[in-house]
Amino acid sequence: MNQSAALSPPSPWLIQGGMGVAISNWRLARAVARQGQIGVVSGTAIETVFARRLQDHGVDEELRGVLQRFPRADVVDRALERFASRRRREGTPYRAVPMLRVDSPRRDIDLIVLASFVEVALAKAGHGGLVGINLLTKIQLPTAASLLGAMLAGVDYVMMGAGVPTHIPGALDDLSEGREVTMPLDVVGASSEHPASSLRFDPAEYLAGALARPQFFGIVSSNVLATALVRRSSGRVDGLVVERPSAGGHNAPPRGDYPVTEAGEPVYGPRDEVDYGALNKLDVPYWIGGGVTRAADVTAAQELGAGAGRWAPPSPTAAIPAWRRVCAAISCTRPRRGRSGSSPRCAPPRRATPSRCSTRRAACPSPPSTSSVHATATSATSARTT
Repeated sequence: MNQSAALSPPSPWLIQGGMGVAISNWRLARAVARQGQIGVVSGTAIETVFARRLQDHGVDEELRGVLQRFPRADVVDRALERFASRRRREGTPYRAVPMLRVDSPRRDIDLIVLASFVEVALAKAGHGGLVGINLLTKIQLPTAASLLGAMLAGVDYVMMGAGVPTHIPGALDDLSEGREVTMPLDVVGASSEHPASSLRFDPAEYLAGALARPQFFGIVSSNVLATALVRRSSGRVDGLVVERPSAGGHNAPPRGDYPVTEAGEPVYGPRDEVDYGALNKLDVPYWIGGGVTRAADVTAAQELGAGAGRWAPPSPTAAIPAWRRVCAAISCTRPRRGRSGSSPRCAPPRRATPSRCSTRRAACPSPPSTSSVHATATSATSARTT
């Protein structure tokens, strides 16, 4: 056995659940990723989580290093001025983050991008493991900004449930290429074709080049939903998390009329059982959530087909944050978005002196070899309480 093979980590069989708000934080995700599994941060209300951490703890050296890598220094400065200029005294209220609206000011959107970037960047720091972000389909206003922030930090996976996110794979494609995305917005009384039923988000001002597209995992509760997601999505679905009724999270209710327990909990029946044979025919790797708490449960999930050797690791460059890839490629210049149809132009970075930029360039790593990335999945589980 050669040395690289001996050092290759085992395939991830476990996806850490995306538990919000802030239970699945960067510390937990980092710890899981360091063990060779897939660590997940919750993106739910991430801007409020970030703002409150700043008020309670300020900026330590690790956070300062992450903030220095964010591509918009003006966004960082505004956030620190708003929330880190003075510490919150115990017993006093937090300075609030405004509730999002369709017409929220740009600084509120910027805060979401920054907060998502920070959470993923901290989760990925100090190791070469895999990190994902979990978002809820039904919380629509912050989705595009949350995705972009995570992608700027080099997130490996995007995982979404609480709905059927058929639009997300295409949105990831667009964001990775720097294109404007149009996201659906559910508006009472408006058809899907009405202008009020969509949100537009342009990532151009954050980007210095293309971003790696993270893999997309849909979270579903049945093979019927899994089939719909795989067949109807606007882009590639890379995997599934299949939640059984015992999984925590936003589970669908039982099909048809159903009884409840004395505690008011719904009782699931045979109609709610997952058809794993149908799942296997989709030829998409899946992980099972719910009731997998022992080694024997993992083996049973494997025997049903979970993983089944169909999983492929993210692209090696997906593990490298965007600022590092750009730094390695262009040294002390930054591509500037030209007019439609024209070639990108270059301009000096807004926040780096030549000496600082050359220091950054020297620190840019080479893409990891495929031997350092997990190769195939054999079985998996996820217990989620999002």
